[in-house]
Amino acid sequence: MYGELLYIPQKSCYHYAGSINSTGTDMATSRIDMRIDASVKAAAEKAAALEGMKSLTEYVVRLIENDARRVIKEHEVITVENDVFDRFMRACDAAGPPDGKLLAARKFVQARNAR
Repeated sequence: MYGELLYIPQKSCYHYAGSINSTGTDMATSRIDMRIDASVKAAAEKAAALEGMKSLTEYVVRLIENDARRVIKEHEVITVENDVFDRFMRACDAAGPPDGKLLAARKFVQARNAR
């Protein structure tokens, strides 16, 4: 098993809370309007039908959910081998208290993110 380090930016243009609703229990309230080639739409409709989806919308939403999870994980999770993770954790445990430069860097980032 590998260790995972989760990186979540303090402030970004998109916040992912860790769960994308795919159960259909909540009423969808957002819209995406798009134009696509007729051949792309036909292929998507066929794929949706082959997958047993009720609609093209259901198929597209599933694709977006799956891809969004993959992209977010790719950018927010770092997976390393056990020995690397263990060395990292030992280094964190052995680290002393933050020095003045590190505290100043934290204040700088907090001020920048407060804007």
